[in-house]
Amino acid sequence: MSTGVASLDADLARVRSMQITVNESEREYLEILSTLAVRLSPTQDSELTALASAVRRAADELHTSGRALELELDVSAAETVMRNGDARTGCDRFAQPANAHRCQTELSQLVRVVFHERPVRAADDEDPADVDPLLLPATNERFATATATAIAEFAALRIRLGAVAEQAEPLRASLERASAPPRYQQELRDAVEFLEGVAARARVVRRQVTTAAEGLANSAQRAAR
Repeated sequence: MSTGVASLDADLARVRSMQITVNESEREYLEILSTLAVRLSPTQDSELTALASAVRRAADELHTSGRALELELDVSAAETVMRNGDARTGCDRFAQPANAHRCQTELSQLVRVVFHERPVRAADDEDPADVDPLLLPATNERFATATATAIAEFAALRIRLGAVAEQAEPLRASLERASAPPRYQQELRDAVEFLEGVAARARVVRRQVTTAAEGLANSAQRAAR
């Protein structure tokens, strides 16, 4: 669809990309949980509370064997790509609606999430809080690597939803100033109406995603005690 006005076409394409991002975010959230469940066990319930309990039980068993996990999380590269735009990853500041799903996949691979193993008993003069996870070996425990992947995917979704919330208002202001050929007036009004509420919708799902990621991370580290 082309209105014949290049700037308007570009803005409407961004609106469609944001619609896909937000409308499918709940499905992506559930898909991340479902995939984690399969990776943990063929019979694992995919509800968040059940998953967190399963991860916590596995962390407890690891702790009993004398090993504990420390999380290393770095989202800086993903945040930079989302903020500045990078067509190579599909994270193009919502320019192309077809790139919405590709951006999620590529962005999650830019998030660094690693669980490192440390002895349960620290040296007598060592404060566990002072240990740099980077100095500890990465774990190869299946439950931990599966959890790390889910956290990375949640982080990518959280960053994308944050970008929607941040960019929606400037885009709405741009469309309110725009003029469209008569037959596209209704589409223009619909786009503005969508943008008036999308930031709030994005923030709601973003909080849900954040809660899930933090719950899994805490369970794996035995921090929620």
